[in-house]
Amino acid sequence: DLTPGQLPLPTISCEYNLGDIFICPKMIIQRFNNQTVQQQLPVYVTHGICHLLGYVHDDKESHTKMFMKERDILEQFNSINGYHCIPLTTLQSNL
Repeated sequence: DLTPGQLPLPTISCEYNLGDIFICPKMIIQRFNNQTVQQQLPVYVTHGICHLLGYVHDDKESHTKMFMKERDILEQFNSINGYHCIPLTTLQSNL
């Protein structure tokens, strides 16, 4: 059993694949019609990576942990690239 953010130890070198992230540009365009796919793509990739690392947003506690991880990653990304991305988790929160 792994905790969120903890990576499994691979038994062979090719086991570093955590899974796949599927992103639908059409959905991004429909949901964020005032922003381009390029502006939202880092947000969706970050959200997907957090899920691959075991983060979820099923309850308030797990939502907070995932939001903080997304925020930390995107703050670093923003500082390097000059973007103003915010975590997707905040947009989806209905807890």
